[in-house]
Amino acid sequence: MSRFPQHQAAKGSQKWIQKLVNERPDLLTSLTRTQLGLPNTDTITWLSLIAGDEYAEYQDQAFLDLLGIKLPKVSLSDFWPSRGPVWDGLGRSETGKVFFTDFS
Repeated sequence: MSRFPQHQAAKGSQKWIQKLVNERPDLLTSLTRTQLGLPNTDTITWLSLIAGDEYAEYQDQAFLDLLGIKLPKVSLSDFWPSRGPVWDGLGRSETGKVFFTDFS
């Protein structure tokens, strides 16, 4: 599994996304909904950079597993390079939308 535990960041974008996800997920959700034109009723659960998960970042199959995404026709390795992006922010809405970003 490509899960990378992190320390609490002291600076940079990693620090701020950790703070948003853990201290103000409502603000992050609101900003995400506004930027993507989503309805205010679409709740997002943020799944990565969570303090209780060692601020872990995810890569390859691990990010799909965390988001609950199944690829029934082909495996990720059939079309995605190994050691692909390490996703900083992962979230899932109650309506099934998924959110992933790399802040590097």
